[in-house]
Amino acid sequence: MEKLLSRGYATLHHLSELYQAILSDTNEAVANFVKENIALEKKDNVLYFPSIGQFSQEYQLNLVSSIVDFKNINLVKDLNRHFLSMNKLLPDAGIYIGCVETYKNHESNIHLKYGKILSRFVLIIDFIINRVIPKLELTSKLYNTFFSARYKELSLSETLGRLVYVGFEIIGFIENENKTYFAVIKTKETEHTSHPSYGAIFRMRRVGKQGKMIGVYKIRTMHPYSEYLQNYVIHLNGYNEFGKVKNDFRTAEWSGILRKLFIDELPQLINVIKGEMNLVGVRPLSKVSFDMMPEDLKKDRILFKPGCIPPCIALRAKGLENVLNAERIFLREMKIAPVKTSLKFFFKSIFNIVTLRVSSN
Repeated sequence: MEKLLSRGYATLHHLSELYQAILSDTNEAVANFVKENIALEKKDNVLYFPSIGQFSQEYQLNLVSSIVDFKNINLVKDLNRHFLSMNKLLPDAGIYIGCVETYKNHESNIHLKYGKILSRFVLIIDFIINRVIPKLELTSKLYNTFFSARYKELSLSETLGRLVYVGFEIIGFIENENKTYFAVIKTKETEHTSHPSYGAIFRMRRVGKQGKMIGVYKIRTMHPYSEYLQNYVIHLNGYNEFGKVKNDFRTAEWSGILRKLFIDELPQLINVIKGEMNLVGVRPLSKVSFDMMPEDLKKDRILFKPGCIPPCIALRAKGLENVLNAERIFLREMKIAPVKTSLKFFFKSIFNIVTLRVSSN
């Protein structure tokens, strides 16, 4: 806890004082964002870390009801530990509002600093050094040895995913002057029963045959910690015409070609070799998505192994209802002639993929 408070001087404000303090530090849009998420008419105490400057005041940690921290979390060395400290400091249902410079914000700031032409070269170098090297197993330790105290590049989804991982739920976020401000609420203490995915190839927990949970391999096309945001993004945006999450900000900008050509799905061949999946079958779903399925599909889905190539590819189905109906057709035929059905759907799918009539998007 001492490390948390050593990040800078802080003041303990009554909520009636907080709005004016934030106005002097940021602007009206940010102050209103805080006002929307913390009831200013109450007399609770808010621990406030301004973005700049030094304010010193005596306060008791057990009086803190909410935290507003405008010091950039990109500069925090151990981000999970920092978020955990915030979680422990707050009471149940306590509000934490923070600030991050996301990839998108960072790119905008580089464009402003270096201009249209030079910024292209700066962004390429920046991408390799600060986004590729730290994620590769062979180079990550070397990077951490020499650059552990440096500015950390963070996506919005990794930031929010880390917060959910340590026991917060997302309330909302806004972008303002090339920074992103987030508001979360404490819902539980950190359990650490799961291991966040971080490498280029990772395992997703999915529902397999007979309802057994399996680890499905995939090339990462989403930012780290994205798996912890699935509930939030589904409820925020719903599903697209392919039956996947719509407007999914967890997806990396460069991943389009991998998804279009199904390259990101290739590691699932490991699951085929292990006997957990077939080449063709219903898409392996998370427990959250599986529970949202119609009852007839939930019952029939677990009769067979999930597949690398879903039925909607063979039938070129678009729209959630059509994707679900494609699964019904496939499962109905599988009950009658499994080998014939698998071969038919496999060759139809390959033809559609090769001719670019469908993609994994």
